[in-house]
Amino acid sequence: MHNAYTEVAALAPPGTHAVCPLALLDRAYRKTVESRTPAGSTAVILSLAGGTLRWAYVGDSGFAVFRDGRLFRRSRPQQHEFNCPYHLSSKVTSASISHADVGEVAAMEGDVVVVGTDGLFDNVSDDEMERVVEMGAAIGFSPKNMADVIAGVAYEASRCSYRDTPYSVARRKERGTTSTGGKADDITVIVAFIV
Repeated sequence: MHNAYTEVAALAPPGTHAVCPLALLDRAYRKTVESRTPAGSTAVILSLAGGTLRWAYVGDSGFAVFRDGRLFRRSRPQQHEFNCPYHLSSKVTSASISHADVGEVAAMEGDVVVVGTDGLFDNVSDDEMERVVEMGAAIGFSPKNMADVIAGVAYEASRCSYRDTPYSVARRKERGTTSTGGKADDITVIVAFIV
């Protein structure tokens, strides 16, 4: 299990022009295709320009925006079927940039943006993440502290066999099983405060 915690104080300094997420995703995808890299990857890119948060993503890595401690906006995983996410690679059978979910939302000072791999979103429910963000804001967590705590919650859930997680709930629904527990997976969490 790989855990990575990253701190980002702001997504882009005030007065700078943010790169279009879809253009950046397209550029990375083209380089991957040119290099004939056989491996595939999900991707999520966010940028902040002025008061607008923009995104482009493919697959089940995603983001959540919290406003006043409550979930305000959340990406939804793109999957061919349960546990088979879209991914980008040089193979002809992979997803393409045309599959990217692209959008934008007005950002506000005080918003908390959480970006993560599926290891986060498969193991931590929106309600659990909301509680951590609300608690962290109340005690004055830094972005790094909040990322550490959220990743820790995801890691613990991934190793637990008896609790419900978004993964176990979806698995029961899709496969008709009675399973509970988390999903061992990579867990990467990035937290940004809009300032």
